[in-house]
Amino acid sequence: MREDYKKQFFDKNYYSLCLITGYNIDRAYPSTLHYDVGMTLTWFKCGDAKIRIEGKPYEVKESDALILNRNELHRTELDHDRYYERLSLYINESIVSALPYDISLLLDAFLKRELGVGNKINAENISSMGVDRDLERLFELAKNDDDTSNALGLCLVVQILAKINGTVSPSREASLTFTDKVLEYINESFTCPITCEDISERFHINKFHLERIFKQSVGISLWDYVINRRIIYCNKLMRQGYSVKEASFLSGFNNYSNFYRLYKKHTGITPIQYKKNAVLH
Repeated sequence: MREDYKKQFFDKNYYSLCLITGYNIDRAYPSTLHYDVGMTLTWFKCGDAKIRIEGKPYEVKESDALILNRNELHRTELDHDRYYERLSLYINESIVSALPYDISLLLDAFLKRELGVGNKINAENISSMGVDRDLERLFELAKNDDDTSNALGLCLVVQILAKINGTVSPSREASLTFTDKVLEYINESFTCPITCEDISERFHINKFHLERIFKQSVGISLWDYVINRRIIYCNKLMRQGYSVKEASFLSGFNNYSNFYRLYKKHTGITPIQYKKNAVLH
């Protein structure tokens, strides 16, 4: 009888690594649309996947890689009957302060891209740049906790960032679809008091038809997307020092009680709990 997935996780000062191997590895990830805590580079060492990022479909083949930032909503579909090896590198933005040099530009591939654009790096580029070998070396170093291994690991992460930054284009690769235009409008307007009716009127389409098209493309209802986008921005404001109430109103929620209820429903914790954790970290 085959075994389900195995997970190995190593947490360092400025990054962490997670290797998941085996079958049914989708059980280790949220099956619904979600976003990651920080910047993520995931290398599909073995196995294929279908991933929808900000409504845009990506087919990931063996040895391809994906990059994501904390604002990109996404959902992964995996084949339960396939064997997978998936190595994820989670990078904290504070890594820019780890060295006595300005390396902030190395984060552009993650932070300056348009949402849902340029997320995939194909296997040929990963191999030619040596990112696959860098990740395997980084994983071996992460097993140790001595100063030398930690220093070498940090240097490898910076090297990987430099390679990734040189190959990812932040520009839009194709013409906008209807869903792209709706997503673009929401991402520019979610802090305003917009409704589904407002969006349907702007695009001259029946509200129910719009909601059906949006859910088919993005995998989440139109209004849930607006709420998720507001919550992501609210979290960002709370990390920057705004109070929970200030952040909620600046994010587009015009009723604090309603915000509090929606926040807990969508995240599983209260905004006050998130704020406390953000302060601690």
